[in-house]
Amino acid sequence: QRLKIPDDPKYWTVQHVKHWLKWAVRQFNLVSVRLTDWEITGAELCNMTLEEFQSKVPLDPGEVFWTHLELLRQCKIV
Repeated sequence: QRLKIPDDPKYWTVQHVKHWLKWAVRQFNLVSVRLTDWEITGAELCNMTLEEFQSKVPLDPGEVFWTHLELLRQCKIV
């Protein structure tokens, strides 16, 4: 567990989500992602639909970041 982030994302705080997002922006070379759009908890993140996600991440080639989120939700491994 890095920075004491729970393995299950539904237990993440807003700060956990932002930390994960900063990592993902670098990892997936995401552009046009604004941290201010992500004032959400892990529970809200886990309940996000594809349409809601796409409104926050308009450029996700091959839906790689969306797939990462799906795996995170299912496998619960950070």
